[in-house]
Amino acid sequence: MSKITHDKIRQLEFNVYKAKDFYNSQWLDKYLKEQTANARKSFLRYGHVPAFDVYDTKAAVYIASVKDGDTTEWLSIRFVPGAGFPKGTSDLEECLFNGQTARNWLTVDSELFGDYDNFLSQIVSISKICGFSESGKNNIAEYWGLKYTLKLFVLINKHFIADALESNLPFYYIMGLFRDELIKKKLTFEVEDTHIPRFTPTHKTLGLPANKVCLNRNSLAYQFPAYFLEMEDVRGALQELVANNKISKKTIEYYLGHKIDIDEPWISGTFLKNRQISRLKNLGRFLITEGKLRDSSMTGEQLRRFLDLHVRDGAKSKMMKFESWQQDIKKLANILRV
Repeated sequence: MSKITHDKIRQLEFNVYKAKDFYNSQWLDKYLKEQTANARKSFLRYGHVPAFDVYDTKAAVYIASVKDGDTTEWLSIRFVPGAGFPKGTSDLEECLFNGQTARNWLTVDSELFGDYDNFLSQIVSISKICGFSESGKNNIAEYWGLKYTLKLFVLINKHFIADALESNLPFYYIMGLFRDELIKKKLTFEVEDTHIPRFTPTHKTLGLPANKVCLNRNSLAYQFPAYFLEMEDVRGALQELVANNKISKKTIEYYLGHKIDIDEPWISGTFLKNRQISRLKNLGRFLITEGKLRDSSMTGEQLRRFLDLHVRDGAKSKMMKFESWQQDIKKLANILRV
């Protein structure tokens, strides 16, 4: 087991492990891979998300734990370099820049990085942030109500940065796709009216207007809408289509697999604490349908064009300079004493 650090904070035992290294398809420890897979089961609330994908083959994966009484809480994070095979990162594939894919925009329009390969060599993405807790009493995984996400997040980033610097990895930017509520509630700490670490919108880093960096709706946005899209916008749009007899409630309920009220908020209260999300995990099955929709005069293609006009992005692209990220993590680690 590749144990990196062991800290005691107010009698709590924190551990950070590197489960997998960059550019090596082999995992460093079987148990840590299993725990990473367990953590990634938290994504099943959004739909059928495979535990591992092609980007894991070149990624570094870290996992950290804290033991509090009979309960152990885990957090896993994946760092994907832009260089190497497969080219790019999933976060780049999920976005459009000036209405183009990253590859096309950087090849045709951008003078900022020279060319696509040069850009890829400078970036690393942070993704697959997920966790769970398990009790020694019943050993049943729990994916809600996690208490130590921020400290584990900071510890993992602290050790990832140290490893990257020691290995002379040429990262200049770190980026990812995040919901703003996740950032504010779980991944940052407010200091003098500023949340740190700072998650800078990608359009600001690249010098583009705010509306020129958005989700690529032809990728995963409609497959996993509960994370990538604003769900109240989705509900409102479907409510309008039902009112105009374009689709029926039966249409929606057929794909969801259960009844649902489109006149009441689907996700009320805090997004991060709302277990209703899992009731929408089949919504992507509806939104990615090709051809005519069941009990409807619309096709899936027409539905998506309508949603494109009426639904805002929920997850947003962030891109920070690696040096600034390093400084913020160091500052927050000192504040949290980790």
